[in-house]
Amino acid sequence: MNETKNLHDTIRDLVGAFVSHPQAIELGQHAASKSCLWLLKGHADDEPKLIGQQGSHVKALRFLVGEFGRARGEEHNLRLVTERAPLKRARANPRAALSFDPAAHVDLLTRLIGELSVDAYHVQADPAPGDLIAFTLRIRVMTDADYKTLTTTHETPGGGMNIVGALGTLFRAVGCEHGIRYELKVETTSCEISPSR
Repeated sequence: MNETKNLHDTIRDLVGAFVSHPQAIELGQHAASKSCLWLLKGHADDEPKLIGQQGSHVKALRFLVGEFGRARGEEHNLRLVTERAPLKRARANPRAALSFDPAAHVDLLTRLIGELSVDAYHVQADPAPGDLIAFTLRIRVMTDADYKTLTTTHETPGGGMNIVGALGTLFRAVGCEHGIRYELKVETTSCEISPSR
């Protein structure tokens, strides 16, 4: 039960990081033996952010929730409950980003990876060279198995996706909400990969 509460809080915090009304997030679950359906609902004004361009955010959330279940030997699915047709979302003011501290987002990414089958890792944020409002979120893993866990593409109904790509999509949305840009990189001692855009 405690594992499920931690996962609930982690998913809620991830979604809350890229919407304008995090206090309005409702995340319910219907659990059965070895399966769980998560129901996500947000403020009506946040629906475009929850859906993303061409459904990119909700697809990435569904994929990650499925991976969290897989790490537990279970099947987890996510359904977004919406009230109205999506509207265009407003962009944050990039000037406020000049003094932005990404520590809370580093902590969130660390917790998200902790919900997966990754044993030894470290997350840090580095300013992007020559860009005052961009950060590289580096995920350092110690084994090839952990690297493969994060970068192996799995087939989904809309095409292939991997964990670092899904996280990259969602953290670009998080950055957008705060007027900054995030890029994710996964590194081991022998190789490095960035998610495709």
